[in-house]
Amino acid sequence: MTVQNQGDASAIGSCTTFSGSVAIATGASSGGTLDLGNVQDITGGIEYAGDTAVQSFSAASLRSVGDVNMTGLSALSSLKFSSLQQAANLNLENLPALQSFDFGSDFGKVGVVTIVNTDVNDISSLSGASQVTSLIISDNQFLSNISFPNLDSLGLADIGPNNPQNGLELDFPILTTAESLTFRNATSISTPSLTNVTNTLGLYGNKIDSYGAPNLTWCGALVVNDNAQLTNLSFPTLANINSTSNGTLQVANNTKLTTIDGFTALKSVIGNVDFSGNFDTLKLGALTNVQGAMFVDTSSNSFDCSPITGLQGSQVVKGADNCTSNDATPSGTSGNGGTGTGSSGSASSSGIAVPLEFPSFTTGAGLFGALFALLL
Repeated sequence: MTVQNQGDASAIGSCTTFSGSVAIATGASSGGTLDLGNVQDITGGIEYAGDTAVQSFSAASLRSVGDVNMTGLSALSSLKFSSLQQAANLNLENLPALQSFDFGSDFGKVGVVTIVNTDVNDISSLSGASQVTSLIISDNQFLSNISFPNLDSLGLADIGPNNPQNGLELDFPILTTAESLTFRNATSISTPSLTNVTNTLGLYGNKIDSYGAPNLTWCGALVVNDNAQLTNLSFPTLANINSTSNGTLQVANNTKLTTIDGFTALKSVIGNVDFSGNFDTLKLGALTNVQGAMFVDTSSNSFDCSPITGLQGSQVVKGADNCTSNDATPSGTSGNGGTGTGSSGSASSSGIAVPLEFPSFTTGAGLFGALFALLL
């Protein structure tokens, strides 16, 4: 049904259950408001786009609905779904006047949640949800906190950038499994229960000084790039980085991260390993298998590359092993010079890694001597 005016909206509101979808025409709001009255269930969705006059939209009695798409409503400042319990998907996009919304206390189940380019500063009325397929939340300049205390599994989460001036606090206290997690421009990230990320766990351009995932044992790929304040990374139980489509471990351009020693349990990486930055110390004491190549590039003039460039010969690294130190502009896989050595090679599908407990990569001559003895 197409809603042309408040009379049409009131007709829907007179039903307990409305069978079908609701498309709201541009200019349907009367005096800037539109109210769907007492309707409790809509079997289809709600589509409302491009109305520059509507300021207030209410479906306060609605309990369940299909897709909710509200986009390009430039004057919308009040949005009420106070009784909503579930929705197929929720899309709030390009709503520059919307500072808050009300989804009530019983909201529990939704598919994809998209909140993009709004003035929303509080999404706590969504935080009670225990079933969410995906979260896409970005370009909300005043949003300072995202917390989902009841969410234990998640498909994709793509968070940020939000609140570019002050950053964003993220809290997923019981999240255990996810398909893909991407976090940007956060001042804190808490995932204490996370055990498994099927695809990529990515941290890009955050303002955090520390990140740890104490229970993460497996992920498809791990990327930690451009976090200028980061001084500490901790993945004490992460043993495998293993995705057939990626499988990369990359830690790059984290300016203050001078010691990388948080991968104490890491044994196997199915793809490439790439570290670049300003670090003096790199410890990967449990690593026995890298199916791809290994690239290490650091600005430190005291970093000893010799232990790393022997890893291909020991069959720990199946592809190339390249290391550069004293590099003025370290950039990992495409270094810009400096001091170092490397060897080339291609990954072997039939090669078997020789278990080798090599010492941590540090700058001490004693550790290099120990590794050299092992390689002989």
